[in-house]
Amino acid sequence: QACAWDPLLPPSFLLLRHRLLLAFGRAKEGSRMVRFLVAGAVLVLFILQSTEGEQDRRLPPGMNVPQRPASRVSMDTLNTINKLAPPKPSPWPAAFSVSFATNLTEKEWTHEGAFPPHAVKGKLWYDSVRGQRVQHGSGSRECSKFYSTEGNCSLVFNNDGMYAVVPEEARCCLDLPGLHVPPANWTQAAHKFVGTQRIGGRMCHGFRYLPGGVLGLQGTLHEYWQDAVSQLPCLFTFPGEPRMAWLFDAASVHVQAQDAALFAVPDACK
Repeated sequence: QACAWDPLLPPSFLLLRHRLLLAFGRAKEGSRMVRFLVAGAVLVLFILQSTEGEQDRRLPPGMNVPQRPASRVSMDTLNTINKLAPPKPSPWPAAFSVSFATNLTEKEWTHEGAFPPHAVKGKLWYDSVRGQRVQHGSGSRECSKFYSTEGNCSLVFNNDGMYAVVPEEARCCLDLPGLHVPPANWTQAAHKFVGTQRIGGRMCHGFRYLPGGVLGLQGTLHEYWQDAVSQLPCLFTFPGEPRMAWLFDAASVHVQAQDAALFAVPDACK
């Protein structure tokens, strides 16, 4: 059966490579120095073959050089490997801020590039000592479902619990007294590794948290997805509510101490 020569290489180049390979086989019977020189020549030829654009391809004018597809491990294979030795979630930075988008479908979580036009922007400010604030933009599913407003709303976590603030309507209340600022290592609470996938253009590991494990809530199975390389947040989901999920913008992360004023609530809340 004839060899399938690489059509990108000149016939003379292929012939020379073939002869050198034959010479290498014969050189096994010769001196050590001859075998070394022939092996070196074969290695150089293989390097030249694998270098794109550095040798004359002898293609007709105007013809594009075909690109060799990069070798990639399939996502199924990657998940099989990861489930044998599951990755572990890393703690959050002690203090940071990050922007996110909500009102997206599960399919849109994997979208790369800018957020879709209908996405609602939000922001998370976190400081393990001072507090946590989650700002939801106007029209978010969070604000409309729980606080009956199409305006913006904020969730402020401090030593009292979680306050809900609707500034445009001058409404404020201590919504969940038992829900406080999560510690930076909340990610390491009881969880199960659920897989690896691309989210927002990043390779992310997913972890599902057992009831009571995340924020002390009962009967919930939140998922948290973390960048496999930077360990920064990719996605945080809410059971049965894909449009409430927070799709984080990696480029917006700022690791630094947060202003205490962010976690203050109006006097009317108390």
